[in-house]
Amino acid sequence: MSGGAAFAHRRPFWLRCLYVTVAACGLGPALLAGTAGTAAASPRLSTATPSWVQVAAASTPPAAFGAVSFADPVTGQTVLFGGSNGRTELSATWIWNGATWAQAHPATSPPARQGAVAAWDPATSTAIMFGGLGRSGDLADTWSWTGDNWVQLHPAASPPARTAASLASYGPEHRLLLFGGFQADHGDLGDTWEWNGTTWAERRPSSSPSPRQGAAMTSGAAGNLVLFGGLRGAATYDDTWSWSGEAWARLQPAASPPGRSYAAAGYSQGSGAIVVAGGRSAAGAPLSDTWKWVNSSWQALAAGTPFPARYYAAASPDPATGQLLVIGGHGTGPAPLGDQWRLADPTVPFWRRVRTAVNPGDRFGPATAADPQTGQVVLFGGAVPGVGPTNDTWVYHSGTWQHLNPPTSPPALAFATMAYDPATRQLILFGGLAIPLATSGETWTWTGTTWRKLSPAQSPPGSAGAVMADDPARGLILYGGLGTTPVGVSTTTWRWTGSTWAVVPSLLNPGPVVAAGMAYEPVGQQLVLFGGAAESIGPVDGTWTFGSPGWLPAFPRDKPVAHAQVSMATDEADHAVMLFGGSTTSDLGSQVVYSDATWLWSGQNWRQLSLLESPSARSGAVLQPLGDGSILLFGGSGPGGFRTDTWTYGRIAAP
Repeated sequence: MSGGAAFAHRRPFWLRCLYVTVAACGLGPALLAGTAGTAAASPRLSTATPSWVQVAAASTPPAAFGAVSFADPVTGQTVLFGGSNGRTELSATWIWNGATWAQAHPATSPPARQGAVAAWDPATSTAIMFGGLGRSGDLADTWSWTGDNWVQLHPAASPPARTAASLASYGPEHRLLLFGGFQADHGDLGDTWEWNGTTWAERRPSSSPSPRQGAAMTSGAAGNLVLFGGLRGAATYDDTWSWSGEAWARLQPAASPPGRSYAAAGYSQGSGAIVVAGGRSAAGAPLSDTWKWVNSSWQALAAGTPFPARYYAAASPDPATGQLLVIGGHGTGPAPLGDQWRLADPTVPFWRRVRTAVNPGDRFGPATAADPQTGQVVLFGGAVPGVGPTNDTWVYHSGTWQHLNPPTSPPALAFATMAYDPATRQLILFGGLAIPLATSGETWTWTGTTWRKLSPAQSPPGSAGAVMADDPARGLILYGGLGTTPVGVSTTTWRWTGSTWAVVPSLLNPGPVVAAGMAYEPVGQQLVLFGGAAESIGPVDGTWTFGSPGWLPAFPRDKPVAHAQVSMATDEADHAVMLFGGSTTSDLGSQVVYSDATWLWSGQNWRQLSLLESPSARSGAVLQPLGDGSILLFGGSGPGGFRTDTWTYGRIAAP
């Protein structure tokens, strides 16, 4: 988290809420503007079994075997270097951003090579590449990738020249360990070296795997390093070893893959395990099976689409998705392969940025809802810097934002609330803040093409910052909100019947909170409300559920810290409620502090997700389900100003 705009604390609570609202409307200090990107469709999702999926991209690296790839978590990219096209070694650097390849043109570059090894070094926040086979023989040079350039290092000590070694990080400090390889003058090697951030040091353990080349070596999420297989002369190994930090230990798993060398290996976040795929059999044939290391044993991974047979491919996790990405290699024919494959596991959750040609731009407090009839997310109004509340209408569909011009619209509003009404199959919008500073008590409906004002027999008092969500068993439920006539925060629960509003009695309620989050949780068949700002307290961390007994407090073991302006939505794929972001105040109360955490509520407890990539810290973002198991996030306000980026959350499967 990081700090943002100052928060005025010496005013009454309701006036502080209006102060923040006024600032967001552009009548206070101006906030920084964002930037729009280029159009791209969001990925489709599935709950299928894990499958190997071919990656299609407009521009791709040339077909090659023996290239090296690594994940750059700082840039969120995969970097590919070198390889051989069967005629000569290559020296190009390519960048994969999760969707497309682009050739990089760094100021300096290593000489052409195949069979090098590379891994990310957290100690220096760079990648380290060593050795390989160059056009003049085996290499012993060490290079660092800084994110946009290669820098040759000159360590005090270095392993002898070699190709086809194994390199991976290990332990909680993620130190780099190099093992084995092949040298033309000495044959297969069995030495162990460690990189400490500045130089190499040879380790001399009491026991060690036999000399070999092309062994599969990688580490799991906890830093446990595992080595499997490899080739020595005519012998192909099927043994498994682990590195403790001081010594090698041969393991005796209950099951093992058949012996192989030059397999693709890496950690798969979706499988939660080390994965070994393909390789070269003892008979010299390319293999197509996939195995994972779980509970100290190997298990065959039954993939919906099997791994295309190959060996000597480049492999590394894709930082954008956490999925194992395999590039090129040797197949059954004489020519190298040029295709790319990823292990798509439907249990992999991740955020992915969607670049759109246009978007609703800088704003805070728009009303949004998903319309399952059209598959669209509808956005209305919000506070625009320098303008104040607006009354424009936008829809998001299939990776694109579109500005609509309906014949009728509600007045300019910020902090209105909107939700889908299954009884009328339309979106219902209520309340909001208008200029001059007054709250609206109007009810409007979106028909799919235009807005229509409703005239219910009974209606809640005008309010801004209320929450509303659809409970399939009880209808649209509205709670809270800040009113100006009279001034105060509502603690009344209202239900939309399809034609009017009705008070819902409840012995308990979440109290006078504004700017909370609320969404429907399918497993418990109830609404879940979290956080908000409470009078005389500020941001709170209470979790409440609304069902047949009315409002009840929940007491989860884990939960987000106290936040207001959180974003919440039903996560259809997980049958849960997602919460993202929010804002609170610093310990000294002088700054707003924003969150970039993603949480799931599954009925009894909150669980924070560990994701490789995430939208930046913000509050008040749009968060809506897209109807295909994915979730849309747009905009909000964070440190320095408004956000205009669009993201989707979900699990990638075959397109």
